[in-house]
Amino acid sequence: MTEDQDGRPRRPATERAEDLVDRMGESVISFASLAGWRMLQVAAFVREEAEDVWAEAQSVRRAQSAPREERYADPAADAAEPIRATDVARRMAEVLDVDLREVTGTGVHGLITAGDVKRKSREGA
Repeated sequence: MTEDQDGRPRRPATERAEDLVDRMGESVISFASLAGWRMLQVAAFVREEAEDVWAEAQSVRRAQSAPREERYADPAADAAEPIRATDVARRMAEVLDVDLREVTGTGVHGLITAGDVKRKSREGA
């Protein structure tokens, strides 16, 4: 048996190869688990955004099916006008304890979306 540069006995090539394969396997497993976790995070984000878009589309559909007088009413005519927000945004505002009157809507025609509520919550409403 020959000696290594450090003066230690050199192990057979098969042992060294097995150790190398084991270390590579551990690295691959770690990388795969991190990649899987990141994919789950991205999927959750995409689902959340899709729910916001769907809820906003449903609100717009309901608004468009309202009588013409309601759709084109002057917002300044009635100061006590109800807050325009998606159903998801309303539920989220309850959970996060956000006052919808303080939220600026970024949706169609100023509709408050769940993203607006999340943003206000992060600001420290």
